[in-house]
Amino acid sequence: MKKLISLILLFVCLSVYSQNKKTDSLFQKIRNGKTDTIKARARYALIDHYIHVVNEYTLGIAHCDTLIEFSKKKNFNRMQCKAWIYRAYCQEYLGNYDDAIHSDSMCILHANKHDLKPEAANAYQNMGNNFAHKGNYAKALERFLGSLKLHEEMKDSISMATMYHNCAIVYRRNNQPKKSIEFFRKAAAIREKKNDKAYASTLCSIGNYYLENEPNFDSAYHYYTKGLKIAESLSIAPTTALIKENLGNLFMKKKDYKTAEKYFLENLTIYERIGEKEGLGYAYYSLANLYAEMGNKEKALDNAKKVLAIAEEIKNAEEIKLAYSTIAELSSMFKDYQTAFKYRTKEMKMKDSLYNESGSKAMAEMSQKYETEKKQQEIKLLTEKGLNQDLALKNSKLMMYGVGVVAVLLIVVAVILIRSNKNKNEANKQLTHQKHVIEEKNKEITDSIKYAQRIQNAILPSIELIKSKLPDSFIYYLPKDIVSGDIYYFQALEVESSSVSSELIIAAVDCTGHGVPGALVSVIGFNALNSAIKEFKINDPGAILDKTRELVVQTFNATGGLKDGMDMSLISFQGKSQNSKERVIKWAGANNPLWVLRKDATDIEEYKANKQPIGFTDSPQPFTTHEVVLNPGDTVYIFTDGYADQFGGDKGKKLKSGSMKKLLVDIQKLSMDKQKEVVHEEFKKWKSSLEQVDDVCVIGIQI
Repeated sequence: MKKLISLILLFVCLSVYSQNKKTDSLFQKIRNGKTDTIKARARYALIDHYIHVVNEYTLGIAHCDTLIEFSKKKNFNRMQCKAWIYRAYCQEYLGNYDDAIHSDSMCILHANKHDLKPEAANAYQNMGNNFAHKGNYAKALERFLGSLKLHEEMKDSISMATMYHNCAIVYRRNNQPKKSIEFFRKAAAIREKKNDKAYASTLCSIGNYYLENEPNFDSAYHYYTKGLKIAESLSIAPTTALIKENLGNLFMKKKDYKTAEKYFLENLTIYERIGEKEGLGYAYYSLANLYAEMGNKEKALDNAKKVLAIAEEIKNAEEIKLAYSTIAELSSMFKDYQTAFKYRTKEMKMKDSLYNESGSKAMAEMSQKYETEKKQQEIKLLTEKGLNQDLALKNSKLMMYGVGVVAVLLIVVAVILIRSNKNKNEANKQLTHQKHVIEEKNKEITDSIKYAQRIQNAILPSIELIKSKLPDSFIYYLPKDIVSGDIYYFQALEVESSSVSSELIIAAVDCTGHGVPGALVSVIGFNALNSAIKEFKINDPGAILDKTRELVVQTFNATGGLKDGMDMSLISFQGKSQNSKERVIKWAGANNPLWVLRKDATDIEEYKANKQPIGFTDSPQPFTTHEVVLNPGDTVYIFTDGYADQFGGDKGKKLKSGSMKKLLVDIQKLSMDKQKEVVHEEFKKWKSSLEQVDDVCVIGIQI
């Protein structure tokens, strides 16, 4: 044992000695190099050593700054760009994404000025990565495409493949799977041809497409294992970790939790070994999801909180949002609705950008300097004026009295004018400051609401998913404000039955209020509805509404006894029957009805809802489930009250449900997509120049 310890100490000492010898040699060249070029290259090599060998990123930044100034003096344009790029790299690794973007911008500015395409392309790529870290995918894609264009001009196929891969990732994160797989395949074709080691990473991404969008487990497994074999043979730790994480996701979807846990823990171990914190955060996220699905509350929440701690440490907006969402979902799943509400609210309050205090401070300092110089100039002028008056007094006593009287009058007038002007300036400054504060507050509020819109859109089911299950359908969704109190819900449930393939649940939900208050209630409603169906495994509409009401009331009681709630119309819709053309739906409603329009009928059948909300009520009653038999060509409609309650027309009155029914009867021969267009156009025509009074959601489904 003592020998082993001695060997370890000897190895450590030799390693430190070797590193010190390397840095000493480079410092010697920096001090005594025969030419400026040798000195610049030595410092660049020193920066590379700090970054890739000893991981001293703060020291790396300091030497980058020194090299940038040295290169400016010596007109070493390419070296200056390379120093900016390394500076950005260090800032990115430290989680300072805004500083990294600034460094890349400086590189691009200088590179474009001196036609240095490789450096500009590299900086565009790095900037895209940093915008992606911040969750700004539009700007990330713009920078990646800029880099791709330069690499195409230089005919650099390996770098083109990298850009294709990066663009594909952005498309995937922005919910554009078809565009994503198109770019992944372009990257794979180049990398396979060039025997590029990054081919493994692209194979992993193609596997992700088959896992997330088809899903096709066999194809996903094929691409994952093919990529893993390449990554392990080349000892590419980050790619190996990533593929193991995705294999864990695959086996989790197959309900093979033991194999999934094995891959997730192997993924975690690799990220811990290489010290890659962003990957480590996602590794804990994967384990949190796994343990949640296994029903292990303590392990699930513990791993979710580790995600948040790492994300906050590296200031990764995407991971922070993911952590808030995960903790909220898990808390809701384990019936801790107070914590769920707390973290869902935190998620909605996240801002896209932070106020730049340093810029305001610099502006204030400049303003103060200007005012000081102005006062000094005024004093100087008054002093010179006093000296001239003394000279005039020596020449003539009479002139003295005259000038004295005039001077007094002028001074009195000047004082009055200066005071008046000063008061006006002070008032103008206050008004300008107040205007600035109001504008900043408005911008912060608007930015917060816009981010809340993105969060709300993220919880809504995709129209593509609904269309894949119910092709003859439409959803007309028109919030009154940026965020909405109305939402639509959809869930496809597998059914163990020989007669039907699946059961679909779809609902139109109208929460108390609209705008931000309505949106907050909608998040609570969504969580409660989701828990009733997925956690409590309820598929009877009336029972779903009963459980949703129970969960909503619990949440509001835990947060101060609020009496808000929601109205809802919910259909449980069986998949295609193999034995009959008839389809039986089950429906329940809280204040909002179900409309059935039979094929070629001239009237709409209306099924009345229970006259009670999902929320607090004095005498709650169980919600009633109705069964409705439908035939091919029949159409059902569920909706919130925003459409019928809209004021408009020649007399500025409400549209009302009667006019809405007549419209639907008149357009029943049209396709569902065309019906949506007409519903929208008629609403705009009716509303005309009047303000929209409420959020609108109308859902139509034809058999």
